[in-house]
Amino acid sequence: MDVTERKNAVEALRENEERFRAIFDNAAVGMALTSISGHILKVNQAFCRFLGYSSEELAGMHFSEVTHPQDLDMDTNFYKELTEGVRASYMFDKRYLKKDGEIVWGRLGLSIIRDIDGSPKYGLGTCEDITDRKRALEELKIAKEELEVRVQERTAELSQRAAQLARLTSQLTLAEQMERRRLAEVLHDHLQQFLVAAKIKCEILSENIGKKYQHETKDITALIVQSIRTSRTLTGELSPSILRQGSLSAALEWLAQWMRENYGLPVEFETDPGIDPEREDVTLLLFQSIRELLLNVVKHARAGSARIEMTRDRDDALRVSVIDRGSGFNPETIWEKAKGGAAFGLFSIRERLELMGGSLEIESSPGHGAVLSLVVPLEETKIKDEKHTQKIISQIQKAKTLRYRIRVLIAHYHTVVRQGLSTMLNLHSDIEIVGGAANGQEAVEKARKLRPDVILMDISIPEMGGIEATRIISSEFPNTRIICLSIHDKEDQPERMIEAGASACCTRDGAVDMLLATIRGDK
Repeated sequence: MDVTERKNAVEALRENEERFRAIFDNAAVGMALTSISGHILKVNQAFCRFLGYSSEELAGMHFSEVTHPQDLDMDTNFYKELTEGVRASYMFDKRYLKKDGEIVWGRLGLSIIRDIDGSPKYGLGTCEDITDRKRALEELKIAKEELEVRVQERTAELSQRAAQLARLTSQLTLAEQMERRRLAEVLHDHLQQFLVAAKIKCEILSENIGKKYQHETKDITALIVQSIRTSRTLTGELSPSILRQGSLSAALEWLAQWMRENYGLPVEFETDPGIDPEREDVTLLLFQSIRELLLNVVKHARAGSARIEMTRDRDDALRVSVIDRGSGFNPETIWEKAKGGAAFGLFSIRERLELMGGSLEIESSPGHGAVLSLVVPLEETKIKDEKHTQKIISQIQKAKTLRYRIRVLIAHYHTVVRQGLSTMLNLHSDIEIVGGAANGQEAVEKARKLRPDVILMDISIPEMGGIEATRIISSEFPNTRIICLSIHDKEDQPERMIEAGASACCTRDGAVDMLLATIRGDK
């Protein structure tokens, strides 16, 4: 190579170095040149602003000194693979510790500059500040988790309300049946006995009275007999004895016969074996509802007969259907009438079934008869629903516990103390150090910016002081708990901190467990 070519090569090399230096120094993202051992050799101003150190302070520091402890292992492993040639470069999001102890996020990209022989010579890293983006994502995550918790809370509340309404419906059905039985007993044990006694006395009177009044006494006796029959019929309608003695199947067989005898309506009944509900309230509700539907067949359907079918649904529910070949109707108009106060019977049946977890299904059209099906969950389904509700409640409690970590701001004038507290507290998974402040004014500004859950506030912090900073922060953010850090228990200033708004005080040389318990709100 002649002199000219050598000079041109040197000039080109110089220009490349100047270009690299200009790019390095003026890049918008942080840049750092490190030794193979991981010590910082050179940084640009963007990297200095990112970490709050000067270039002189960073020179000679190891990258582990500014790396968050929880990200150090991953970073170290990546760097080892890079120097060994396993990776050509790597990039990942990691947390850094600023000079004031605040945690910031950076997107690190690192590659190796190798010598002519291929051996690693330097590490060249770029770091983009993504703290705001990470915080926004974290806030979005917290908001999403809170929304999910609220949805689960609302779901559980609705499930509990539904269970409560089901219990009330059950109690109402049983209370109604008790009142029906009471009235039936009054009719049977008192009114009917009085009528029977009156009938006997009237018959005696008829035998001993003159022929002139025998016709009237016989008429009176006939009226009493009719009253006894009516009373007995009413007794049976109020509380059929079959309900106290048998199953729903037996009660429906009795009802089919009763409809034929009292209303001339032939009713067929068919049931699958072994599907009678065990709960008395369900049996009573179904019986009363089916009787109401059969009476509707007599009153409105103008059908010559009816049919009752009791089967088990595929989803393990009991289905009892009342079928007729009568005039039919439009189901939509029925519910429109119910809004105006008509068709109250069907409306009442539907509402009670739904409150007990069931439903009323209607298939009908004018001129084509009707199929009205009462569907109620069997006991096994009810148990599954209750277990599902309990599972939701359990998930809510767990979500509340794990929803987010306690975000802590450390306000202390000494960098070593801030870093020591930060390192110690970051070892606990439920605590996150979000920043540090070296004076009272900075503590107020960081509190406004970071909105921490807890602030560890040094009483003797300069520029405004811990008491005044506590008073300002507690007035602006009453939900932020401030824990004052004092030198020893004999200071009288902790009382003034409490008056200013601090929730508790701990000594800086006190037990770690006590500080942790205070941060978590256990003390």
